[in-house]
Amino acid sequence: MNHPARYRWSSPVAPRTRRFALLLAGAAVAATLTTPPARAQEKCAAAGPEPYICGIEIEVAVPGERPKRLDPRRPLRLGSGETVELLVDGYDQFDRRFPVDRAGFVLEPSRRCEREAVEIRRVEPGRFRLEGKRGQGNCELLLWVPGNLNLEWVVPVALQPLGSGGFNRAQADWIAAALYRALLGREGDPPGLAGASAEIERGRLRNQVEAMVRSDEFRRERASLLAPRLLEDLYQGLLGRAPDRDGIQRYLRDVERGKLTDVTLDILRSEEFERRLTSSPRGRR
Repeated sequence: MNHPARYRWSSPVAPRTRRFALLLAGAAVAATLTTPPARAQEKCAAAGPEPYICGIEIEVAVPGERPKRLDPRRPLRLGSGETVELLVDGYDQFDRRFPVDRAGFVLEPSRRCEREAVEIRRVEPGRFRLEGKRGQGNCELLLWVPGNLNLEWVVPVALQPLGSGGFNRAQADWIAAALYRALLGREGDPPGLAGASAEIERGRLRNQVEAMVRSDEFRRERASLLAPRLLEDLYQGLLGRAPDRDGIQRYLRDVERGKLTDVTLDILRSEEFERRLTSSPRGRR
């Protein structure tokens, strides 16, 4: 994908000292992610004719949405149970795209980020799948290229747990039943409830919501409903009440735009939903 408007991460943050890269530090690593993006030619000194990666561009892909550029000055927000993909492109000292299959990008947690907080999977060269686990606060991932001057870039992440840090089996059962009423307008059947509850308990809440919104049943029975009706059913199923004026102003436009998954997850993260969940006999820990 080539989108000229994407943010360019033009300057690495620091060398990887464990590979003796301190000898190669200098102008190419002087700037930090707090500085505005600049052209690669201004930040990387061409040390010879052989190309090396001195700038990167990153896009974030969320299931069901088009990839969006990642601003190096802002953290990537990742909730518990959410899955996103990072698409990385490299550029050399001459501002030419570096072949992704030769780049060998590595993405790993920094010392400031617990490995249990974010699960990282390499899908293919330059493509990584991240899944938020339990935890909250700020976290940092390190992106680097072996043998490429041993330089690295920091990808800041803001972890946002759902509820109070994950759901037990009883809570997952309760949420699954609520989602069936809210999204599909019916009580869940035993096999469907069992599968949905298992996904939620594993921390894959976004995946479960997305699967229900994109299901054949939803497209057949619910997609033709007007946005006010969909929002009404969402509130009744999750919060047990009709949407108030603030809720309508906040969510109706997004429902009209087809962002039902995001609206559902936002309500599930709300303090009101958490209070309702924990006050239910089935939802208490």
